Amino acid sequence: MITVRNGLAVTVWDSNGLAVGVQKSMEALLQIRPDIVQLHTSPTERTREPMGKVLAALPGTRIWVGLPADHLVKHASQAAKLVKRYVRHTVSLGGEMFVFNGEKAWKTAGRVDRAKMDELARVCIEAAREEAPELALGWTSFDHLGWHHLPWGVILGENGVDYHLPQNYTAVHPRISTHKAVAARVKAARANSLRVPGVLPCFQQGGDRCIPYGQAHHHSPDAICYLSNQASLVSYWALSSRSDDLGVAGMWAAQALRRLEGSSLGHIEDFQRKHGLKADGIVGRNTMDKINQLLQQAT
Repeated sequence: MITVRNGLAVTVWDSNGLAVGVQKSMEALLQIRPDIVQLHTSPTERTREPMGKVLAALPGTRIWVGLPADHLVKHASQAAKLVKRYVRHTVSLGGEMFVFNGEKAWKTAGRVDRAKMDELARVCIEAAREEAPELALGWTSFDHLGWHHLPWGVILGENGVDYHLPQNYTAVHPRISTHKAVAARVKAARANSLRVPGVLPCFQQGGDRCIPYGQAHHHSPDAICYLSNQASLVSYWALSSRSDDLGVAGMWAAQALRRLEGSSLGHIEDFQRKHGLKADGIVGRNTMDKINQLLQQAT
């Protein structure tokens, strides 16, 4: 399997197109300063311009491309050709990882349908590997694998992708999710997914090939930070159309903690112990005050 460096990723998406999404997201990106920006798009040469604006504003930022992949099911006979084209553009853009975002259309029902979807997943992953053997591959979708019957044994099996990005989504408008809701979601997703055939342990919640994918809206900062504390790689959906001020504040705090303390599992407790705070892993007022104090001293 291909390995990528630790980091915090923020996805950029807008229904009016990637260029609009990048323009609307720039202020938040400059505030958060993520290690990785995931561009949610079907990549073409036109992706280069908005990506260039991200890199000009944030030099050194790593780029992932997140492909809305449900259309590959509708165009199954052309899937290998399409994937190779998207991967070729991702490589030309200097992308570090190509993430299939395959959701509802990939669900299977019945033995015949399951066999077809297994084969389609295999074709797509093999096409990506053939086109770019050194490019990391990921797959993001529902986090409760046992409830949503995708071809998991192929996707997250021996010859599948390199990383699993389960969508640990808890937002229910207008309620604001806290760290308790996120903790319960992660725990339930893991329990629900453990018995799914063919899924390697490294892809389960808490595994070293699992990148928790959280929401950047209707979540308190402590909820955003809680998810960041669960893995060395973490990702959030999505600037600017699926984010709010609380989400941006949370991602800023999560990234600040990573810069101050590192990205290892439990880095928030390490930070709190170092500075004489209650080491509970919860980013409340005292922890936020200490983050701000340290950053002010550094400027």
